[in-house]
Amino acid sequence: MMAETVWRKSPCFAGPGSRTRAVWALFTSFCAALPLSLALAQEKRDLRVAYVSPSISQSINWIAKETGIFARHGLNVELIYMSGGKSTQALVAGSIDFSSNAGPPFVQAGLAGADPVLIVSSITVPIFSVIVRPEISRPEDLKSKTVGSSGLNNLSYFITRRVLKNWGFEPDKDVKILGVANRLATLQQNLIQGTLLSPPENFAALKMGFKSLGEVAEMEIQYSYAGIITTKRFVREYPDTTLRFIRSYIEGLAVYLKDKDTALRVVQKYSRVSDRAVLEEAYQVFAKYWRKTPLPDRDGVRGIIEDLSLQDPKARTADAENFIDPTFVRRVSQEGLIDKLFGAKK
Repeated sequence: MMAETVWRKSPCFAGPGSRTRAVWALFTSFCAALPLSLALAQEKRDLRVAYVSPSISQSINWIAKETGIFARHGLNVELIYMSGGKSTQALVAGSIDFSSNAGPPFVQAGLAGADPVLIVSSITVPIFSVIVRPEISRPEDLKSKTVGSSGLNNLSYFITRRVLKNWGFEPDKDVKILGVANRLATLQQNLIQGTLLSPPENFAALKMGFKSLGEVAEMEIQYSYAGIITTKRFVREYPDTTLRFIRSYIEGLAVYLKDKDTALRVVQKYSRVSDRAVLEEAYQVFAKYWRKTPLPDRDGVRGIIEDLSLQDPKARTADAENFIDPTFVRRVSQEGLIDKLFGAKK
């Protein structure tokens, strides 16, 4: 009752008979703006963001953090390293806000009834080298051998299967796929004879004497590779925060492409690769594939759904549109930020 009395005594409750029409109109406008002001005040600014590997594919968030871009957009970002599957679980549970895991786990979560959504696709081809032991000279030499994947239900696994099929193998029958935590060390121990490695790990492996049988990016495999996921609930509740995050991400991408020294300094810190020559090679590879207007990749998600349909009946009727939201990248593009940073849309 007391609260109601106070509200009724406030200017926002006063009727037109108690004031001139001009004053009443002013207060009415003020009261109408209150919900919007409260909504903006409630936008989230402290964010927990996962990166899922030490690969340069994760580097844009690192750069946005280390160069102060996130802070300039009013975001206090904590970067957390966790695997793709775990990051998706954490996202769905609400313990993180964004993840740079654009691979199969987020689609699997969606098929299971959760609401993860892809809002950025910065690279749409898998950037891996097929790294093998020195005694392997051709793809045919992998027959009856074992190759390693970072897991048995993730991006590395499904791309490994696709590569083997491209070479005429039946995965798990002609070539065994083993899930291993440290693929390079396992390769050294000859427990596996081949694996997929991204820059800069692939170049480090070559310097150690291993061989490359090919580049997956040149095999015409369309797949969701690098990007940003969040949840439909998050973008619905915090649209302004989501926009700020994507603006920051695209500005971080501009730093990568325009300021190589800064990009390499940040990559060295997070990848823990100290060899400058290896970092330079890795930098050049990714520079070719970053998308300056990183709309979520519908075709790449379809590739994931196609793979998952082999093991999950729900995937057979799934629609890629339900897993993407291009709204925010489109908004940033319409604002002119991408043209300002890069000169032309690409």
